[in-house]
Amino acid sequence: MKKNIIRLGISKILKNDKELRIDNQYYLKNRLVEVNLDKLSDFILTMRGVLDRLDTQTIMDIRKKINYL
Repeated sequence: MKKNIIRLGISKILKNDKELRIDNQYYLKNRLVEVNLDKLSDFILTMRGVLDRLDTQTIMDIRKKINYL
């Protein structure tokens, strides 16, 4: 079941951002957070589009797949 809900590469960005947040929040590493406003704006618009396209059946399918893993 491949839905192509989120564009390839977004999960890597999210994983890296999560690791950066965890390091800074819990381990007080104070790693530099670079903010590119153009990329941030693109990301927000992309996620908004994803949310707008989701329907109940797609959400149920995703949940089933996650529970299966």
